[in-house]
Order: sequence, then C-alpha cells, then structure tokens
Amino acid sequence: VLTYKNHALDQFLEDCLEFCSDVVRVGGRSTNEALREKNIHELKRSTFIPDDLRRELRDTRRELDELKSAFSSVMQQLKKSRLFDLDLFVEVATISQISRMCESCPSEDAESVRKSLKTTRAIIDRRIGAKQALIVNADSRAALSTLLRAWAPGSEIFSTLVTTRRGPSPWNSIVGVEGKNSASENPGHRHDDEEDTENVYEERMVGQDIAGLKAGQWRDPQQGFVSMKHVKPSGITFSLSIPYLPEYEEDRELTTVNNLWDLTLEQRARLILVWMARSTEEDVHTEVGDFVDRQSQKLSELNELEAQVNATVIEHASVVGMTTTGAAINAALINMISPKIIIVEEAAEILEAQLLAVLPTDAQHLIMIGDHQQLRPQVQCDVLKRSHKMDVSMFERLIKRLPHNQLGYQCRMREEFVELIRPLYPSLGTHHELVKQNTAPSCIATSMFFWTHTNHEQQSEHSRSWKNPEEVRRIIQVVQWLLQYGYETKKITILTSYKGQLLEIRSKLKQLKIEGTVTSTIDRYQGDENDIVLVSLVRTSKLGFLAEPNRMCVAASRARCGVYFFGNAVLLGSGCCWKDLISHMKSNKLCSTSFPFVCPVHVGSRVGRDGCTLICNGLISTCGHVCQYC
Repeated sequence: VLTYKNHALDQFLEDCLEFCSDVVRVGGRSTNEALREKNIHELKRSTFIPDDLRRELRDTRRELDELKSAFSSVMQQLKKSRLFDLDLFVEVATISQISRMCESCPSEDAESVRKSLKTTRAIIDRRIGAKQALIVNADSRAALSTLLRAWAPGSEIFSTLVTTRRGPSPWNSIVGVEGKNSASENPGHRHDDEEDTENVYEERMVGQDIAGLKAGQWRDPQQGFVSMKHVKPSGITFSLSIPYLPEYEEDRELTTVNNLWDLTLEQRARLILVWMARSTEEDVHTEVGDFVDRQSQKLSELNELEAQVNATVIEHASVVGMTTTGAAINAALINMISPKIIIVEEAAEILEAQLLAVLPTDAQHLIMIGDHQQLRPQVQCDVLKRSHKMDVSMFERLIKRLPHNQLGYQCRMREEFVELIRPLYPSLGTHHELVKQNTAPSCIATSMFFWTHTNHEQQSEHSRSWKNPEEVRRIIQVVQWLLQYGYETKKITILTSYKGQLLEIRSKLKQLKIEGTVTSTIDRYQGDENDIVLVSLVRTSKLGFLAEPNRMCVAASRARCGVYFFGNAVLLGSGCCWKDLISHMKSNKLCSTSFPFVCPVHVGSRVGRDGCTLICNGLISTCGHVCQYC
C-alpha cells in the first residue's frame, strides 16, 4: 500500500487491521497508537535475524562510523582559517601579475622596495622555477610581503562587500562576518522549515553532504561562510570556512587583470575572495574525493543489508504500507519482497514520475484510488506545469482511457452540501444512515452560508502572499459565537486560500487565547475533515488561483455539519468555477452581507454581537442554577 501522506497511510492500515492482523508499516512518522506494534522498527525487536546478517550489518555500520570520523577531521581542517599571505598569493597569482606588482608599486617608499626586489625580478625574468623560488628566497619574500601588505584592502572593505552579497545565490549564502567593526552573526539567518517527509538515516545524510562537496555545492548550515580578521605584521589574514562565494562575471574578469595596483579597494577584496575560494576548492576536491567513493560504496552495502533485515521482518506479512517517499528510500526492499499487487491511495496527488520510480518491475496488478477533481500534484516549475502537463498524475491520465469505478455515495457531509459540488459529481448520492448524525450548528440559522463583502485584500507584510483583515474579523466573530454556545475548538476548522491570511488568523486567535482551533491552507487540508469549516477566500478584486475548480472542490467538501464561506460573491459568481456554488447559495437565500446568527433557545429571535439578551430562566446543566440570560 502506497500513499502520499503519512496520516492517509495510518488511516488505511488501521482500517486493514479490522480484517487482517499481518500488517506492517514501514517508516517512522506514524503517530497512530493502533499501529505502534505494527511498525517495522518495533517488529525487528521480536523477529529472528540470522547471526551472520546481524554481524555483517554491525561491521558495516562501524566502518561507516570510522569514515564519518575521518571525514569530520578533514572537514575541521578545511574549515580552519587560511591565511591570505605570500604563499597563497604566489600560488594563485600569475607571473605577469607578480611582475607588474613589483614594477608598479605606487607607495612612498617605492624606491626602497624596488631595490629589495632586484632578486625577485631576476627570478621572474629567468623563469627558473619562478613561483617556488619567489617564496624560498629571503629577499624576495620580504619584499613581496611588504608589497602585499600595502596592496591589500582593510577589513572594513570586506565587511561592506559581504553585507551587499548577503542575499540568496545559486551556490550559498554568506551568514556571518567576524573581526573589527563587524558583527559575528547575521540576525537574518534562519533555518528552513521542516517538511513532512520520511526520516532518513544519518549515514545517508552524511553521504549526501560528501557527494555535494565533490560536486562543488556543499555548505554547512550551522557555520558562517566567511570570516575576516585584522591585518597582522606578517601579512593579511582572514578565514574561509566554506569553499564558495557567489562568483559574478566581473569577479572572474578580475583574475585576468595584469596590473593589480589599478584595481580599486573593493575590486581587490573581491579578487582575494575569488582566489581564496578557488584555492580552497582545490583542497576540497583533493581531500574529499576519496571519501565520496568509499562512503557511497559503504552506503550501498548498508542499504542492501538493511533491506535484507526488513525483508526478513515482513516476510510473512499480508499488507505492507509506506508513503511514496518511504518507497523511494526503500526501493531495494520493495524489489526483495516483490509484491504482486500495489494499491496506491491519494493517487491523484502523486506525480507520475514519482509513482513510476517506486513501482516494482514484476508487479502484476496496480490499483489506484484517488480523486482527480481535487488538487493535482505540486509542480514548482511553471514551464513544466503549463507546457508539459507535469502536474497531471498517472491516475488522471489513465482514468480517461482505462476501465474504472466511481463511488456513487459520499459518507461525510450533510446531504445539502453535495449540491455545492454537484457540477463536478453529477450523480453523487449520500449515504443517509452514516450522515444522519451530522447535526447543523444550532446557533446559526443554516448549515451553510456565504457571507459576502467587498473589502479589498492587502499584501501581507510577512511574505508575497495576501491577507484580508475584514475577513479575519468576521471569521473570529463566528468562531467566538460558536464557542459561546458550547462548540469545542477542535471541532472547528478555518481554511484559507493564502498563507498570509493564515498567519493573520493564527495571530488573532493567539491574541484572544483561543487554542485548539484547526487552521490550514485549503491545499494542505485535502483529505481531512471536521464538523464545522470556515473558508476565507481573501481575494475580492482578482480571482488568482481561486479560479481552479480543484481548489474549489476541496474547500467545499471538508465539512460534516456546517460550512461557511467568506468572500466576494459578486467576483466569484462572475463566471469562474465558483459560479454554480454562488448561484445555488443565492437562489436558496444563503448569501448575504449579514450573517445568520440565532439563539438556539429562542428560535427566530434577533441577536446582537454579544448574543441573545432575552430572559431565559432555564436551568444550567452543570450546576442547576437558573440562567437569567442566554
């Protein structure tokens, strides 16, 4: 069994337990207590593993640990500050550049410097082991050190340069500068948010880092990239913790300048950074190359051994479940157990390439379950999405060609909610026995409603997303009303089409100390459901991606008992996929500029913002006292 998300896998396998006990879940992201003993990590504890296999696995992990330790030692050496001194200068500069530096010194003591460079010029002219001889001869070494000290820019030039290059680049980011008149940390640095993917063994992550180093793209997220220090009498020093800085076209051109004295101070600093990066790059390739091959070999051996252990654990299982990410990690295991039947849940959300990559070659029966009317797979590149239809899943592509069955009844929503998605599901019916307990909120006159307004959206301060403060106010008002009449926060979900609006809603809930209410974007909530769902559509001047019918379908089909929309009914009803929904709402008097708050005790009474003010004289169920007001 393959699924796109972990919670969908848990739900599927838990249902399987009702008729099958031989279930195994592969992956460590499950929070389902019913499946805890079915997790492959738990089952390993009680499964007999042959001694020779255990021994081989233990030895391979030990060898990997040794490789990691050796690699860490090499990296520590590479991270240490390297002096930009005479040795490095002579290593990276051309003979022509060194010669012109000797001849064109503009300093006041140029004459005395030139006299001391007599030996240096002779070495350069004769071309007899020129570069090495320059740093061996005492006279030339002293003279060039003096020139270099006069030529190099001060630390403040580097600090300014690094600050201007602190933005993102295809190679890395500069996150800190040390030294005189500079900060030691970049307050803007942050780590990427964690994504909901399968856990990967630490050994595999180290292997990826090493491979990245060999490719020239590795970076340490915990360390600064560049560190400059002050000028010392022996020369100029500054640290380069990680090999690469953003290389711009003009930087590369600086390495071809013959007369280095013609460069401005900023250009000299940029040239030094390029020299340092290229010099350290050579060290990285020299020191790390061997680790890449050895680590890759051991990782392959470890993967094979772990697959053998896991295959032993699930040898007699009837149902084996994992996410598509887990299947990619455990490709060797899938080939070993060689399942003949593959069931794919949430198939319409999975990229075709992603699904093809994890299907075993000898599979005989592929069963895909999904809904292509809801959200498609995520594709970040617009070109691949629009020109090559990469967001079309295998499920959606094949359902138009191959035999398929469609469910005729839904078991989640109140029957009237089905009319909201009727254009997408013309023959969809309702399983009345299963939904009859879905009681509409008693403090709202109708089970569904569209609260329309024309207050414009605004650009979010936190991102390039959108927010609508008026909708936030209205949603909070409805939430407070529901809580006032006893509805639990966990039974209420707030969905929104934009992340900027989501942040605003969460901030307001936190400010009011309302905890437990589910908040999410529409896209992330696909596959979930709740009793009461409030949908904030945000945009009132332009549709944006609200025009996609798949997103409308998800938003309108998450609620069991009550669904309430907030947006501009005029805009949404002007011809897009929301037109039928808005038309249905209006024809049934379920769309207005005022919300249908009601008192559940005094039916038909008019209520204000603070609730019903009519005298009740009913008994309070918790204590037995008489309640004066509702």
